[in-house]
Amino acid sequence: MSYVRLMVVQELDAALDDRLRIACGIAHRLDTQLIGITAVNLLDGFGYDPIIASESMTDHRERLEARVRVAEEAFGVEARSWQLTGIWRMSLAHGPTEFVLGEARSADLIITGAGRSSRIDPADLIMTLGRPVLVVPSEAEGLRFKTAIVAWKETRESRRAVADSLPLLRAYQTVHVIEIAAKEELEKARRNVADVADWLKLHGVSATSADLEPVGATSVQLAERAFIEGADLILAGAYGHTRLREWVLGGVTRDLLTRIPCCSLLSR
Repeated sequence: MSYVRLMVVQELDAALDDRLRIACGIAHRLDTQLIGITAVNLLDGFGYDPIIASESMTDHRERLEARVRVAEEAFGVEARSWQLTGIWRMSLAHGPTEFVLGEARSADLIITGAGRSSRIDPADLIMTLGRPVLVVPSEAEGLRFKTAIVAWKETRESRRAVADSLPLLRAYQTVHVIEIAAKEELEKARRNVADVADWLKLHGVSATSADLEPVGATSVQLAERAFIEGADLILAGAYGHTRLREWVLGGVTRDLLTRIPCCSLLSR
């Protein structure tokens, strides 16, 4: 398995978007094509009033088109600087989440932002896409491909996430497979992570394993472990369910999206 095409969700203010630089670095390292994608619905933020002249909508469209062109130009410049095959996709008829969900069929990995730096809630992508999602927080400096952490749980979601991320994990010098388990479950956890590490090695990943007793919140413990190991990527299965069309995520998943300063790759 390999990635042949990545997709990065571009913000309209592309000059302020470090996510593009990080995405280009990943595409360069993995020798893939890169799609830059953005969308904005023309009617969003436009208060239609039949009394207002039609030029108001025209001006509104022209302003949005100008911002999209800036984003496209920034994408092209950055992709060329990395000698990448860049593909641009945009829409003025869809919201960004809707458009990315539709276009993601042609990409192996989706790269998006989190928090205030993103117009898309990454939870909507993770829970719906059927593709792994790399979430880049505003604090992230990029992937150095030295150390990554797999936050393992004996679940379908974890198995899916590890399988989906194999091409990226192969690029890392060291991958630590870690399971945090209660004291009475540590022996079982030790076997689990050792098995996963052995499987990863068969797929060309330099993997080690460790089992840890819980100390406080799981997400905090993962963040501390990432700091100790110098990891710039945490990989995990995404857990959650729907409630009246709203995604309700598990606490660890939500913390990975909002509170941890390194990149997180999540899959479901």
